Amino acid sequence: MKTTLSLLLLASCALAQAPRLVFETKSKDLGELIAGASGTTVFDFTNQGDADLVIRKVLSTCDCAAALLSSERIAPGESGQIEVVLSSRGRSGMVHSNVRIVSNDASQFDGGPNLTVLSVNAKIVSLVRVMPAAAYFPSIDHGVADQRRIVLTPERGDALNVTGVSCSSPFITVEAKATTTGNKQAAELTVRVSDEAPIGPLKEQIVVQTDV
Repeated sequence: MKTTLSLLLLASCALAQAPRLVFETKSKDLGELIAGASGTTVFDFTNQGDADLVIRKVLSTCDCAAALLSSERIAPGESGQIEVVLSSRGRSGMVHSNVRIVSNDASQFDGGPNLTVLSVNAKIVSLVRVMPAAAYFPSIDHGVADQRRIVLTPERGDALNVTGVSCSSPFITVEAKATTTGNKQAAELTVRVSDEAPIGPLKEQIVVQTDV
């Protein structure tokens, strides 16, 4: 008499360990930024996985400057920060900029594998309206002087006074005087190109300091 024994082998498969990148928020609103200034904010995150989180790249777009304030490798349960600086230079109105985070968290897919996208919003406001923003001289005959007029008006408040003016060219002079625009005290600049200016293009900067 033969006896057959059947053995049932049960195998348990453990899930592979993985990091998990979790931000407290992925969007920040900086509110109003004065034109020319910069705004700074910090994004906090935690590794809620069971393996080390590795931040491989922090990529900024537009005029954002992003920096990882903590270590590139974050242990399970530990936290980190990413600082974002938004520059308003050359911008106006509502602006929106992104910062892209590339990590070893395969569950992140904000438009690409292992990619997390943070967004920063702000409204750029100007305290001074400059009309026009450039003194443009289409063509000047050599040996002939010419001039243009620029008006600076306060956007907030009722008065603006010029406290200093400088120009990067010795062939351009700028004279400032008080004027009025509507019910506001403004400033008028008279920009003159000397008749001694050399032949060829002139592209210079005028720096105006005011009490605004």
